[in-house]
Amino acid sequence: MSKRLKRAVRDAAVAAHEEELRRALIPVDAAFQQWRAGQVSSGELAELIHRFHEGPARDLFKKYNYGQLELAVAHGRSRSLALAGRSCRSPRADDRVLRG
Repeated sequence: MSKRLKRAVRDAAVAAHEEELRRALIPVDAAFQQWRAGQVSSGELAELIHRFHEGPARDLFKKYNYGQLELAVAHGRSRSLALAGRSCRSPRADDRVLRG
């Protein structure tokens, strides 16, 4: 693979990782909003953050740091396309974080 192509793959991987992480953080943001409104306790919020770190955040880290970048980019792009037109919320990410 040429240096130019490798650089393009790395740039695409950064963009795909950012988008997947942004989507995975949506339920965490919602939990912070509930916490600020007094609907969720500090302990519940801390537990959700811990589950996010151990689950979706770790999975994405491994995907984009230890796997083949070309496959990670392809998956990230296909997932973005599949979710385009739907709500920006990722039901799978919601389930993984909120249900533990």
